Formats: sequence, C-alpha cells, structure tokens
Amino acid sequence: MNMTLDKLVVRRIYAVNTIRHRRPVKMTRRDRHLSALAYKTSGESVYTGGGVSCVSDPAHLVLIPPNVPYSIDVAETGTCYMIEFECAAELDAFQSFPVTDPDGTEKLFRNLCDVWAMHAAGYEAACMSCAYEIFYKVHVGAIKVRYTGKRAVLEPAMEFLKTHLSDPGLCNAALAERAAVSEVYFRKLFTEEYGVSPMQYVRTLRIEKAKDMLLGDYSSVAAIAEVTGFASVYSFCRAFKSTTGLTPTEYSRHSRRVKTK
Repeated sequence: MNMTLDKLVVRRIYAVNTIRHRRPVKMTRRDRHLSALAYKTSGESVYTGGGVSCVSDPAHLVLIPPNVPYSIDVAETGTCYMIEFECAAELDAFQSFPVTDPDGTEKLFRNLCDVWAMHAAGYEAACMSCAYEIFYKVHVGAIKVRYTGKRAVLEPAMEFLKTHLSDPGLCNAALAERAAVSEVYFRKLFTEEYGVSPMQYVRTLRIEKAKDMLLGDYSSVAAIAEVTGFASVYSFCRAFKSTTGLTPTEYSRHSRRVKTK
C-alpha cells in the first residue's frame, strides 16, 4: 500500500542510525521485518525491491517496507540516516519522496540521531516528535512542489479560507477576490482541482470541525453552529444530518457510547 507521509502512523521507533560507506558497494537484504525511512544527505544510493527502484540522495528520501527483499546500490558514498520503526498500516512498496529543503531536513535528522543516542529521560517521545516533524516538513514541501499552474492561482484563496472558515460571510466572491480571478472561473478552477465546489469544500471542513467539538465540552448546539460558521442553528443541523445521517445531538451521544465501550 502506498502511503503519503501525512498519513504515516508510527507505533514505535526501534533504532536511529547514521550509516557512512567508505566506498561504493552493492548489497542485498532479505530479512527486514521493520519499516524504515532512509535519507542520504550526501552521495546517492538506489534501493530496488518489489520491481521498484528508488533513489536516496539529498533531494529524495526513501520509505522502505518490511518483509520485501531488496538490493542497495551505493553508487556514491556519503552519509545516510536511517529510522527503523513499526508502522500502524501495512506497507508493501518502496516509495520516494522529494526533499525541497535539504539543509533543514538534514538538521532534523541530526537532531533525531542526537536525541536517540543520549537515551535521556523521555527520549522515545522526543524521537517520535522529531520523526513526525520530518514527515510534516517533507510532506508540505512535496505539496508546494505541486503548487504550480492552477494550484498556484488557488493558494491565496486557500490561505484566506483557513483563517476565515468560521466566518458565515465566507463566499465564492471573497475567495475569488483573493485568487484575483473572476468568481465563475474560480468555481470552475476549484472544482477541477479539488473535486467539489468551493462551498461544498467549506461545508465539509465545518462539519468535521463540528464533529470534533461535539466530542468535547460544548453543551450547546447553537454555540457550535456559531463557531463553525453556519448562519443559523437550523442550517447547521440540516447540513450536519445531510452529511452524517445523524443530528448533532444524536452524533454526540452515539460517539460517546462508542468511546466508552
């Protein structure tokens, strides 16, 4: 199963290593039982397994699945950081991810190695935090690489949407203005890129936020409707039931019963 780094869930980190080969070498491995993330900050290595070849170099890191025999061709010597971990989801394919900030990414890997090596109190939690910071940095960088053409036009509108999601007055016209295009073209562009209309996208985000709030200490449906940007309790309840099949109150009760089982 292919995995985006923002969806990668680590159950436990077992080792963090710094590998330095002094000369080019070719190796094979058949007994890997853990997943791994390899990042070569200098030089180049090619991982080949399951019919896929992935390059690890300063511009790419490689996600290695468990239980898949593979070969490593260290074409150019250099420093490689390797995180050995157990993943919550099943991985069965090698994947390469672009690194847009090599210096910043290398710094994060060095920090992770230092924390792991010291084994100070709380180091496992600290290492997990470092690993997720790496995942996030690489994932966001990859998204920005794709922000060309249509996505680049929409980016100012998306930034505005993030900070005004709870504004009942948020509308196509306001978003189109931030993107500096006509409202008609904005709706067309947005739907092509995201698969739904802008307002449907906004409603989905608001409903997801409302679902989170219904699991917390907000006792008033009216308060949640206001905070999530719906113009009225009626419009909120109607949209919520249309999306989830439950009223907000029913959803809250059902979710809490499930969590207590």
